[in-house]
Amino acid sequence: MTQSKPKQFVSVQYLRALAAIIVILHHARNPRPWLFNPVPDLGIGQAGVDIFFIISGFIMYESARGEAPAEFVRRRIVRVVPLYWIATLLTLLVAAGSPLTWDGRILGDLVQSLLFIPHYNLEHPDRIWPVLIPGWTLNFEMFFYLLFAIAIATRRLLVSISATLCALVAAGLAFRFENPILLTYTDPLIAEFLMGILLARYREKLAHPPAMLLLPVGIAALAASAAVMGPRVLSWGLPAFAIVAGALAVEANHRLPRVPLLSRLGDASYSIYLFQIIVVAGMGRVLRLLPLTGPVQFAAMVLGSLGGAIVIGLIAHHAIERPLHRVLNRRRRRPAPESAPPHVAPVSLTAR
Repeated sequence: MTQSKPKQFVSVQYLRALAAIIVILHHARNPRPWLFNPVPDLGIGQAGVDIFFIISGFIMYESARGEAPAEFVRRRIVRVVPLYWIATLLTLLVAAGSPLTWDGRILGDLVQSLLFIPHYNLEHPDRIWPVLIPGWTLNFEMFFYLLFAIAIATRRLLVSISATLCALVAAGLAFRFENPILLTYTDPLIAEFLMGILLARYREKLAHPPAMLLLPVGIAALAASAAVMGPRVLSWGLPAFAIVAGALAVEANHRLPRVPLLSRLGDASYSIYLFQIIVVAGMGRVLRLLPLTGPVQFAAMVLGSLGGAIVIGLIAHHAIERPLHRVLNRRRRRPAPESAPPHVAPVSLTAR
């Protein structure tokens, strides 16, 4: 039986693009001893990750809840793993001149990174980061995919995934874990995946025009968090939820303009996200050799990193990510039985 093509949410594509952009801006303006920085304490760009997590929960429930668990896992692995491995290995090649690359411990760090095992970073011992630093979010993503696949198998997806995620968050709040795996999988951040699932479950309510107000409310709340910062899931998670819900409401009420560039950047957002940290680091090395200071230096760092990350991300998306997906998702069509009556159409095996 032919599976229906999942609905495309233009607003989600726009948000993916914008989330990737603000993450790039955050990494580009990170404090560095040599860089003039008028906003050293402005960490609000990290909220792009919270938007990604909510979108992930939303898309999983919208497009994948009807899949078999094994097929769901296969598709997620094909979507996430190969490109991440390539970006991780490229990161090591770029850092080949660093003393850390000659440290024997890097092999264990690399293996844990490639297998999505949360661990403390060798270069930043107080951080649970893989070799490719933005990959810390993928440790959450892969864990969420596993829980989602198990929830699909129970045939009571919403109840199962809600209970599991709430129990993990409760455990994280009740106990002071030191193990990086337990710290990661009980972090309140995983509640953001549940926010996305609930948003998908009750999406029809966004068709009411007042729901569009969630977008400016979410933006205002996120901006306010720059002055008053509480727990991340509240300061950035809830505003991110309102932003995603509001953008979906704008689309549902046919008020969303068409911006092809944002759609294209949304398609390439995963590649942009993975490779942006390499571009930012490279931009920093170049700028340190140039006689730039003050606001001009800062502008060059931010704009150069943003433009470079977008260009490299688009190239990686078209030259690596998409070809990999085509190869790994290629299937042979089963020929129609010769004995089938003329009026019976052959069954399509094309998956969405």
